[in-house]
Amino acid sequence: MTASDNEWDLIFLKETDSINTQTVWHAAAIARSKGIQEKDLLVIDWPKYPIVSCGLHQSLNQVVDLDYCKKNEIPVVRRACGGGTVLLDSDQLFYQIIAHTDSKVIPRKVSSLFSKLLHPVVQTYRHFNIEAVYRPVNDILVGNKKISGNGAALLEQAQILVGNFILDFPRKGMAQILKVPNEKFRDKVIKSLEAGMSSFKDEL
Repeated sequence: MTASDNEWDLIFLKETDSINTQTVWHAAAIARSKGIQEKDLLVIDWPKYPIVSCGLHQSLNQVVDLDYCKKNEIPVVRRACGGGTVLLDSDQLFYQIIAHTDSKVIPRKVSSLFSKLLHPVVQTYRHFNIEAVYRPVNDILVGNKKISGNGAALLEQAQILVGNFILDFPRKGMAQILKVPNEKFRDKVIKSLEAGMSSFKDEL
């Protein structure tokens, strides 16, 4: 076992410029892959203002209401892992776990990576008396509602898990940044988010 296996670095960005919630973990992953960053690391951050993060394979023009985002000065970025479009804001605390692919601690198999690394997330929710449970492959639920969004990526020789603790979920804001055919459909999106998402505020 090398030093990088049992000694980790921590980057803690308190109320950072929202772009940093995405650029820092991408840069850190590349640095870890190339050996510039010698230790595996954990990044914790939350944005000062809302920002839209789109999945790697999504078409921005088809998914995001770019005119609305521009008008309301909401930045739109694309992350290096899959999944859907999400609205990030200061009511969500984000974590990114970055490890080299030769790590003796972090599994290479994606399902095992989620199973191992999401366990402490579940335990954190339970510490606050929220009955969260892990459901493979990458869901954390309370009842039938999601209370944490998680994804994984591989950047060169770095494997990454990204996720969040949802203090309060911006359901109306999330519905606003999406491109929908009409306002009636947007109302359905809000109702769907109310039925499918939870948060610390909802549970406590």
